[in-house]
Amino acid sequence: MVRELAFTTDDGIRLCGWWISTPARDRLGEILFCHGNAANISDRLLEAQLLTRAGFDILAFDYRGYGRSNGRPDDPGTYPTPAPPTTRCSPSPKPTPAT
Repeated sequence: MVRELAFTTDDGIRLCGWWISTPARDRLGEILFCHGNAANISDRLLEAQLLTRAGFDILAFDYRGYGRSNGRPDDPGTYPTPAPPTTRCSPSPKPTPAT
């Protein structure tokens, strides 16, 4: 199951992502999936599918300026980006719906 979500970074930039739940009965944990440069989360669906089939829930998000995320892609803005979602990884997150 895929749920769209959004969160705000410490400096006020709204980032969008997906929570992808594993279909496995025995969850192995959560993975914060950072897709890399010059791409967006939809480019990494195969990898996410393999990880969820293996038993992991995935939190995948787009960096600033990619996909539906606000902001501009730049080095200083990229480094702090992963901090906010790591505090929200849980088996049943209550994210802000992406609009």
